[in-house]
Amino acid sequence: MNLEQIIEELSLDIYAGIPEKALAAAKQNWSDFYPELEKLMVQFAEDSQSLDYDQHALLFWGTWLLIEQKHTSALPLCLKMFAQNDDFGSVVDEVYSDTVTELFSSLFYTLADGDQLILSDFIVANNPALYSKSAAIAAVFVQYESKQISQDQLLEQINRWIDVLLAVESEQNSYLLTMIALHSERYQLESIHPRLIELVDKDVFDLEIVASEDIKNWNKKELKTLIEDGSVVSNFDILDIFQHYNDGVEFDDFDIGEDGKLRFKDESDDEFDDVFSDKGLLADLLYNEQDIIANSVPVTNPNKNLGRNDPCPCGSGKKYKKCCLNKA
Repeated sequence: MNLEQIIEELSLDIYAGIPEKALAAAKQNWSDFYPELEKLMVQFAEDSQSLDYDQHALLFWGTWLLIEQKHTSALPLCLKMFAQNDDFGSVVDEVYSDTVTELFSSLFYTLADGDQLILSDFIVANNPALYSKSAAIAAVFVQYESKQISQDQLLEQINRWIDVLLAVESEQNSYLLTMIALHSERYQLESIHPRLIELVDKDVFDLEIVASEDIKNWNKKELKTLIEDGSVVSNFDILDIFQHYNDGVEFDDFDIGEDGKLRFKDESDDEFDDVFSDKGLLADLLYNEQDIIANSVPVTNPNKNLGRNDPCPCGSGKKYKKCCLNKA
C-alpha cells in the first residue's frame, strides 16, 4: 500500500472494522506516515473542532500506532492535544470514546519512557483535562511499579500534585486527589498515608468514589498493580487490544442486516424475524399498543446525575459506563 492508500484506509469509520493491512503498512512506512499524522495532531491541538469525521478516525488509529512504534518524541504534542476538556460530549471523547479512560495511561506510560517530570507538569498544569490527567497519574505510578523511578521520586511528585490540587477547590481536583489516594493504597505507600488521612477531614476527596473510612483504613491485603489488573498495558499490541476490546466483542462480530439493523454476523435475518418481527414471538410485547400501555409504569433514573466514568453504584467495581449505564 502506498501512503495515500494507507491514509484512506485509516480514515474509514472505526466501527467498520480493524484496518489491519493499513496499520501494518503504516508501521512499515512509518517515516512517511508519521509526518502526516503529526500534521493532524498539531491541527487537533490548535483547534480540535476543525477536524472532520475521517480525520477523527485517522487520528484515532495513528495515536495507538505511536505506542507500538514507541515514538517517544511525540509525547509533548500528545499532551498538548489532550490539554482540553475530555469529559463526555467533548471532542476528545468524540474521537477516542472509552479509550480515554481505558488506554490513555498506556499511551502516556510508553511515550514518557521513565520521564515522570513531563507527566507531572501536565498533571499540575492549569487546563480543563480530567481523565487525561488521571491517566498521567496512573502512568507515573506504573513508572514506579516498573522500577523506572524510585519510591522517593514518586512520593516527591505525589506531594507536588497534592499541593497544587489543594490550591484550587474544584470537582476536577477532588477527583484527581481521589485517584491519587486510591493508587497510593494500591501500592501501599505508607509514608504518604498520614497526609491523606489529614485530608479526609478537609473534605477534599470524592466520597462517591471512595468512603472516608477506606482512606483512613487501608486494605492491607495485597492489591493488584495497574499492570497486573490490565489498567496499563506495558506491551501494547494494537491488533490484540482492539480485537479483544469491550469485553471480547470484536468490531467484525457485527454486521448490518437486510433491515439495516445491527446484529451478530452469525444471526440470520430469518432467526431475527422469528423473534422480533411484528409476527414474531415478542410481537405483542413490542408492537401491541394496548399491551405496552397496560404494562408500562412510570420510572425514574436514580443515576441520572452519575458520570459515565464514576464507579458503578451496583458495587461491581467497574466504571458506570462499563456496567449499568445501558441498563438505567
